[in-house]
Amino acid sequence: MKQGWFFHLVFVANVFAALALALSYGAPMLSPDDFWPASFFALGFPNVYLINLLFGLFWLICWDKRGFFSLGMLLIGIPFVLKFVQPFSGKSEASGSQRVLKVMSFNSHFLGAYDGSQDEVQDFFALLKTEKPDIICLQEFSNYGVRIGTKDQQDLLKLLKDYYQVNTDSFPHMGAAGSGICMFSKFPVVKSGIAEQINPVGNLTIYADLRIDNQVVRVFNTHLKSIVFEEQDYVTVDLLRGKEFNRRELYGIRRIIAKLKYAFRYRARQAEAIRVKQDYCMYPMLVCGDFNDPPSSYSYKTIRGELKDAFVEAGYGFSTTYTGKMPAFRIDYILHDPSYKTLSYQTHSFAFSDHKAVCATIQLGE
Repeated sequence: MKQGWFFHLVFVANVFAALALALSYGAPMLSPDDFWPASFFALGFPNVYLINLLFGLFWLICWDKRGFFSLGMLLIGIPFVLKFVQPFSGKSEASGSQRVLKVMSFNSHFLGAYDGSQDEVQDFFALLKTEKPDIICLQEFSNYGVRIGTKDQQDLLKLLKDYYQVNTDSFPHMGAAGSGICMFSKFPVVKSGIAEQINPVGNLTIYADLRIDNQVVRVFNTHLKSIVFEEQDYVTVDLLRGKEFNRRELYGIRRIIAKLKYAFRYRARQAEAIRVKQDYCMYPMLVCGDFNDPPSSYSYKTIRGELKDAFVEAGYGFSTTYTGKMPAFRIDYILHDPSYKTLSYQTHSFAFSDHKAVCATIQLGE
């Protein structure tokens, strides 16, 4: 095998790519408060893995033993890859007599009320009428501090009038939090409350203990910290995509990095607070919500713990739940108790939201 300078240069680049991949592997176990750069590599895990895959293919084509290095790094990452891509559908039928639930989680973006993008709201209502979910967890339903006032929001409440409702308006001393995050259930609510509220008027987590047949199930509905990109940040992203940037855009890049760093750390603290509530919970759990973080993140690993991920259990293909201007991620989740079984998993897109509605059919355990 020819051992010229070109191959040495490629191998050096391969080593740097492998280091980036190793950092993405370690990110779920590293709190952003301890080492925040790892979270950036976790954010770009699919791309970092693909780059390493290309290096592996290069060495394979060249029939070079250095390919074993790439192969080893890629094999280590298979469990991570399966959180992003499911090559085979795990869809199955119910068995036994245990209750089967239809669960939906959706960042509804206020039904498009605040940016004039209300297209397809009626399609969303039609989905609710057809699927009739047993539990619906909404994030960004009504703006903070604003009473339910738009026609679409009122129509949704009418459509779900027979559901038990839990939202931040239900709790005393909540100030101006409003109904930004809420839950609708066909089952009676035994108890409900705040699971974490690090930001008193921003993203937060609620829970509800639901009486389902002969058992109580605790459902968490969470909306972890948003990055809060503004128009100038999206302009910077577009420039980076087009590679049409210069020194004037370096400020924009630093601004984006600073926002991401802050959001990584904030979400980690929220996730740790939720984990404490989970550890003290005596009931089987469902966790729904917009984590604003991919499956390779510290916050996802912290909240998931031993729970099962509905997409991993019954999804198919490459799943993305965010449809906005930033790179597509799976950042919306339905997690459930290990004794439960996911029978099916689907997502649904609507023009009024930059997130997809995530739906799962779940069979409860004994």
